[in-house]
Amino acid sequence: MNTENGVIKDARSLGTPKMLILGLQHMFAMFGATILVPILVNSYFHGEGLSIQVTLICAGLGTLFFHFCTKMKVPAFLGSSFAFSWRIRYRCRT
Repeated sequence: MNTENGVIKDARSLGTPKMLILGLQHMFAMFGATILVPILVNSYFHGEGLSIQVTLICAGLGTLFFHFCTKMKVPAFLGSSFAFSWRIRYRCRT
């Protein structure tokens, strides 16, 4: 295995079954962040919040821009986050 100090440098060294499991985990994590946040915000604003389509296109464009800036050296997906959902709720109450 291509590891140094417990760090996996090439995911292909894990084998297909472990890569599929990690892929499923990543898919569910990205679904929660990119799809569920607009659904929850829309329900809070009675349909006048975030659009799922706009969230997906912005996540895709942001990811492409990130890959362009890092010259394809950092594998990452940029999506929305639950980190600021409390702030949206707080600002709407005041």
